[in-house]
Amino acid sequence: MTRPFRYSRGSIWILKGDKTPFIAGVQGASRPILLMSNDIHNRHSPSVNGFTISTTIRDKVRLPVHVRINIDGVSCDVQLEQPKTVNKGQLAKYLGKLDEDSMKRVEEALLLQFAIKS
Repeated sequence: MTRPFRYSRGSIWILKGDKTPFIAGVQGASRPILLMSNDIHNRHSPSVNGFTISTTIRDKVRLPVHVRINIDGVSCDVQLEQPKTVNKGQLAKYLGKLDEDSMKRVEEALLLQFAIKS
């Protein structure tokens, strides 16, 4: 994985967990996040938009909007049904940039999630 400018579309970060109580279907622990907001927004805004990545994929129901990716040899699912807007200060550690093939699969699944006709 190559290092992009600080917050670029397709980059993967560790998102710091928040201390709010658990809400069904919403995780509060630290976890990877895939940034998907456009790079102009990412350069000028204090926040970024992305999708959480689950590293626990055993015995989980895979939705059509879960995209299997690999992060440092670990299979993970990008969960496109859970968009998040986060402050850049919540991004703790840069992990790398998503490869071109995986990015294409994420973009195709986003069209499905938001019912956008290509």
